[in-house]
Amino acid sequence: MKYLAVAVPSIIFLAGLIVVWKVKLECALWASVTTALVMAIMVPSFATSAPVAVAAVVGAILVLAFGLLRDWRTLKQAPLPLVLIFFTLWCATVGSVGSPIKLVLLNLGTGALLSLLAVAVVGAAKRHTNFLLPLLAIVIVFEVLLGLAEEFLGLKAMWPRANGTDVIANRVNSIVPFLAGRAMGSTSQPIPYGVLLGFALIVCLWFAVRRKSALLYSAAALAFVGMLLSGTRSALLGVGAAIALWALLALRHRLRILIPVLAVIVVGAVTTLVVVLTSGDRALLTSDSVLHRLGILETAANLLKRNAADFLFGRGYQSMGVLIRSGVVHGVAGIDVFDEEFVRTIASVGLIGLLLLIAAIALGLRRGNQLSRLLIVFIVLGFFAYDALSWRLSATLFVVALAYGYGTERSLENPGIRFSSLTSRFSKAR
Repeated sequence: MKYLAVAVPSIIFLAGLIVVWKVKLECALWASVTTALVMAIMVPSFATSAPVAVAAVVGAILVLAFGLLRDWRTLKQAPLPLVLIFFTLWCATVGSVGSPIKLVLLNLGTGALLSLLAVAVVGAAKRHTNFLLPLLAIVIVFEVLLGLAEEFLGLKAMWPRANGTDVIANRVNSIVPFLAGRAMGSTSQPIPYGVLLGFALIVCLWFAVRRKSALLYSAAALAFVGMLLSGTRSALLGVGAAIALWALLALRHRLRILIPVLAVIVVGAVTTLVVVLTSGDRALLTSDSVLHRLGILETAANLLKRNAADFLFGRGYQSMGVLIRSGVVHGVAGIDVFDEEFVRTIASVGLIGLLLLIAAIALGLRRGNQLSRLLIVFIVLGFFAYDALSWRLSATLFVVALAYGYGTERSLENPGIRFSSLTSRFSKAR
């Protein structure tokens, strides 16, 4: 495991650097963003040691910076997600208060990484609106194969959970009970695994509808299989909500069609809710999973009683454990995470951090096209289920979803990547 933890980020960094250097100028940002995404997918936040995590972040920063240096002209007059960038830097600095030096370096590096990623995504989307497709199609196949190997071949996940364990039988899959458990793929936790595949499903389905592509429909279906393997209820509900929103937006001017579609959505939502709430060995509403989150929400008002400085600025990510152990914010005993991103944000980086997060989301929804809006809705709904932004993968997907809309400028008409000319990209760099 130690050698794997060193080899994986090293290979991704070197491969990404070479590809960004060798591809044609128009594909430099696409290659750099792809490298950053692969690094986030393949090197989880908590499954590796702090030095390895820092090295992965630094490697992604260098590749992104190289891509931006090669194709900086694309960003001329480009609308940048400045509030999103400020939010990532705010979290990196204020969130580091009270942390040991290795975590300070990791937080600051992550803030720089996400800021550069936001800028690079805008440029990549301006060049190629379909720049996410190549990677996500491959990711779907790779991750589902890993999940199937865990479920049916008895193989261990690529990385253990944050506590070092990997016993799939302990991760009960209440959605598909006959499976061995909840798969984790390369992400070291079931929830990020489900979120990654849900994100990929929405992108593939969007382009499949526009292009009438059987291959992309198949990729979306395969992603849905992977989501079932993950057993992530919040991701499935998020995808359902995004697709329902998509249907409503598409039919908003066709009243005769909209009314029956609304009826189907309501009936489907109620049916899904009943199935989800009654699945598993016991009702979901009485499970520790839901009781903990409800407890966190019920006690979140206690954060208003802190002194003005703590309320406005927070006391860093290291203070979250103290807040739970002291009972200021609490859910089920023994669970020492918030599992609710908005409460986690105001607790750790204060009201200012929360307002920046809300503003970044609102601006992303306003500036984006329909695809970016669907992705934002999907990601943000997940904020109510887990500490999303504490995971570098989830934070990366969040930044990609928000920044993508700034690059496409509500249009999907600019040319996509021409895969027939892939070989020509590896000509001499300009």
